[in-house]
Amino acid sequence: MRDVAKQVEKIGLTFISPAGYLSDFIPQKGTLTEREPTAKEWEDIEFGKKMAIEIGRLDIGQTVAVKNKAVLAVETVEGTDDTIKRAGRFSRGGVVAVKMIKPNQDPRFDIPAVGIRTINSLIEAKASVLAIEAGKTFFINREESVSKADENHISIVAI
Repeated sequence: MRDVAKQVEKIGLTFISPAGYLSDFIPQKGTLTEREPTAKEWEDIEFGKKMAIEIGRLDIGQTVAVKNKAVLAVETVEGTDDTIKRAGRFSRGGVVAVKMIKPNQDPRFDIPAVGIRTINSLIEAKASVLAIEAGKTFFINREESVSKADENHISIVAI
């Protein structure tokens, strides 16, 4: 897509990121649910953030699922939801999913997104936390998703 954009820009058109027009769907830093992560979950969030940045740097995926500072699943072509479900098969609950934009990702064409399907995957995996990158992740069906997360004692934080 970057090559296509370069060619189109030669004739005077410019591709821009849609994020600036959809800011209501992109959470800023903070806890989005009623439940805050525990101290142990925050440790997993920080660990998962580092791992997600590294897999993104390698252009593998955007999401990692961790527990007790151990990586349970790394997103590849299957996507975030299946990554979370796969992690759930390796744990007895308490999965922390962390989703970050890849360092070289072009937000004009691909912005990380979560929504109700992600929440359903977290529930299926008996996950406890979803951490997304603040200011860079689309949150689709946010009100419904947060409500369902609250019902299932899942914490959602934008980091």
